[in-house]
Amino acid sequence: MKKNRINNIFYALLLALFSISTVAHAQNIIPKPRKAQMNDGAFNINSRTRVVVADSNPLFMEIAEDFANTVKGSTGYALTIEQQPATETGQFVNTIVLSSTDGLSKEAYSLKVTPQNITITATEPNGLFYGTQTILQLLPSEIYSQTKTKGKWSVPCCEIEDEPYQEYRGLMIDCCRYFMPKEKGHRCNGNAQAEYFPLAPHRRPGMENRDKEISQTHRGGSIPQRNYRI
Repeated sequence: MKKNRINNIFYALLLALFSISTVAHAQNIIPKPRKAQMNDGAFNINSRTRVVVADSNPLFMEIAEDFANTVKGSTGYALTIEQQPATETGQFVNTIVLSSTDGLSKEAYSLKVTPQNITITATEPNGLFYGTQTILQLLPSEIYSQTKTKGKWSVPCCEIEDEPYQEYRGLMIDCCRYFMPKEKGHRCNGNAQAEYFPLAPHRRPGMENRDKEISQTHRGGSIPQRNYRI
């Protein structure tokens, strides 16, 4: 009787730890998705993983290339990128599928991860890009390394749907009050990784000449009573 009770306690603790782990994966996504369900299993990215673009939009292909380049930097895997009709994507294994659908808002996407495939579905390139950033966030943090790193590149199985609650979610840099060198302004990749766009630099009229190399941004940001989204 006592042995059975200890076993029950042990299994209850294991179940609790598993539940905490799956919730933690969902909470690690920035910003927190509107809907997130973590499932058993994982999709493992390896040297044979392919990225399939099931849409003719050239921006979808550009997003696929950007994603593949990020993965290559840390894993060393040169993911193959292909363009295939959407009707054939269901036959693929060990594949990350970028597909389109009608009816979603500009920055909305859905993500489904199974042990066989990852599928991101969006209506606009904006949503598709955010979907790829969510995949990167679900991977170990070393995925952002610029040098090859050893590790197991697993994406936990899940189903996620997300879109901004407001028209857009972004970052405001007040470079008028706090003078910043242009190198700081160029380090905005973290903004994209956290799915916060657009970037809105607020500037003061007359500052265009401080740095002519980025004067195009300066001219837009220095017009009084206007906020420009980039």
